[in-house]
Amino acid sequence: MNVIYFHLNNAPFITKDIEILKSRFNNISCRLKFTDNLVSVFTFLKQIFFILKNLNKNAILITQFAGYQSVIPTFIGKVCGLKNYIILGGTDCNWLPSINYGNYNKRLLRWATEYSLKNAFHLIPVNEELVECEYSYTDLDFKKQGFKSFIKNIDTPYTVIYNGIDIEKYKLMHKFREPKSFITICSVLEDPKRRLVKGIDLILEIALLMPDITITIIGGSFPNDLVVPKNIKTIPFLPNDQLPEILNKHQFYLQLSLTEGFPNAVIEAMACGCIPIVSSVGAMPMIVEDSGFVLRTKNIELLSSIIINALDTYSYEKLMKSRQKAEKFDIKNRQNALLKLLLSHQQ
Repeated sequence: MNVIYFHLNNAPFITKDIEILKSRFNNISCRLKFTDNLVSVFTFLKQIFFILKNLNKNAILITQFAGYQSVIPTFIGKVCGLKNYIILGGTDCNWLPSINYGNYNKRLLRWATEYSLKNAFHLIPVNEELVECEYSYTDLDFKKQGFKSFIKNIDTPYTVIYNGIDIEKYKLMHKFREPKSFITICSVLEDPKRRLVKGIDLILEIALLMPDITITIIGGSFPNDLVVPKNIKTIPFLPNDQLPEILNKHQFYLQLSLTEGFPNAVIEAMACGCIPIVSSVGAMPMIVEDSGFVLRTKNIELLSSIIINALDTYSYEKLMKSRQKAEKFDIKNRQNALLKLLLSHQQ
């Protein structure tokens, strides 16, 4: 049975899903590119020919995220009676107008997203908050998030399946950690919008306020005209196999994003013994629970209090608790749930 899988990049969570599908199906993946987020006739034609080339009566169509890339698979799935699934991850479910974030911020992209979600055979969000939830981390945006908050009268069936990580790869290596050390991962640090989405503005602010802590940011470098506190260190992008070693050198992991779907980086850090300090968005409060700290609203004073508390109460027992919590999100759980869902619809 052919599974035709469309995606926009080769992020680790995407390659993991491809591996899962290949374990049971004849998986045929296709990477797409929409230049500058504009509709590309060439890319649409590429999709059509790719589907027709690999089509059979039992073929399954899967698209990673809703948007321009999901329109053609949804249309062909509807016309040909094929089962078309869309994995939902964040921008296709949330909308923050204050920073121009989300598919619903652009008229044509909003239409593509709504059409896809309403006409898909089945949706697979990576957490419950992407369906519908209250949002109170900031007071600048909509108080309700999730695709049901922005698409009215949608009745497409869905199944929530959490992301997962390779627990055997991300493991405890060192008991000793550099005192007062914090780490986070954020690509494209040069982009002001990216820094806002990932909460880097708050990290810069807390670093200036608390010069005795050290913060490492993996994934790029700041623009030369941006003033960066001396206690912040940046490291270029690292291959995944090098991440466990550097995570094991730090006590805490920061993820202070304005919005998230299901951030694997938080779980990877927890699996390596980092105690998480996260914003109250997406799946993060559920992931962390009592193994770390949750910043309920975007406020530097509250963050300062949390960090002081985290430093005062740091212990090896809490390090182990983070690891144990991360073990609940083993990639095998996603594999079992995803394959079970797809196979159940073939009967």
